[in-house]
Amino acid sequence: WSHCDKRRLNQAGSRARNARLEKARLDDAQLGGADLSYAVLTGASLRNVQLSGSDLHGAEMTNVDLSGADLAGANLKYAILKDALLAGTRLDSANLDKATWVDGHVCAEGSLGQCR
Repeated sequence: WSHCDKRRLNQAGSRARNARLEKARLDDAQLGGADLSYAVLTGASLRNVQLSGSDLHGAEMTNVDLSGADLAGANLKYAILKDALLAGTRLDSANLDKATWVDGHVCAEGSLGQCR
């Protein structure tokens, strides 16, 4: 689905481990509880996407637009969020252990809901 327009996609709980979604448009998609571990989402647009409770462990999310996205309770352990746009993004209880933050630093173990 690289470069595909999948706005408003409704695939809550779907399994897409190792998916290649570079520069995909997934704005307003319903993907809560999805398994996107190790997915490549570089340059994708995920504005207002519902990803609460999703597994994004090790996902490559460099330059992703997550403005207004709901990532509450998501697993972002080891995810790469360098240069991501996070304006209005909900991260309540999201696991950010060892994630690479927007400024390039690695979040500490125990980072829950915010990068420490």
